[in-house]
Amino acid sequence: PTAIGKVMEETKIKKVRNFGGKIGKKIQTLLPPGEETMGSIARFLSLADLSAALGREMGQMVFDACRGEDGELVKETVGALTKSITAFKSFGPLSFPALEKWVVLLATDIVARVELDTKRNERYPKNCNIQY
Repeated sequence: PTAIGKVMEETKIKKVRNFGGKIGKKIQTLLPPGEETMGSIARFLSLADLSAALGREMGQMVFDACRGEDGELVKETVGALTKSITAFKSFGPLSFPALEKWVVLLATDIVARVELDTKRNERYPKNCNIQY
């Protein structure tokens, strides 16, 4: 909760769901030039301002949203599949045997997870990226 204000100050209005179209443009007209974040709404516009411009219900929704409040339930993501499987290790200079140990460990982990994903979702990866 203490970081909500900081997040809102960095979040552009047009990037928030439902604020990219007409509502977002209407809100922009109510703000001073150059102010285009959710934090700007919280700083410059009262509930009365928002309600007068957008209507009582929409004004309340915008007022709450710019303070990080959203009463909508989190949607269950049944059936949503991950698009990638990743294994990552960051380290400094290593000897070849130590590096080989890590490569084997990471590769074993990836193969196990790919096999599990293949069983569950009947799919197999087409690409493999290795970066160093």
